Amino acid sequence: MKKIFISTYPFSEINNFPKELLKSNSIEFSVNPLKRKLTESELIKYSDGMTVLIAGTEKISKQFFNKRPEVKFIS
Repeated sequence: MKKIFISTYPFSEINNFPKELLKSNSIEFSVNPLKRKLTESELIKYSDGMTVLIAGTEKISKQFFNKRPEVKFIS
């Protein structure tokens, strides 16, 4: 099952449709709890167990991929 971490903020803050679309398709997801741009270490922390990342402008380096090899898709 796909598990999505949404790091970009403010994802779906004005229009809730994107989150509702994910829910209606039974896609598990979590959203950036800090509501600001994440550091790379925070991105690694909050994306644990996720297979998809909807990213904002966070730094994504080789360290991220070494720590999160289960992430197969980044948008």
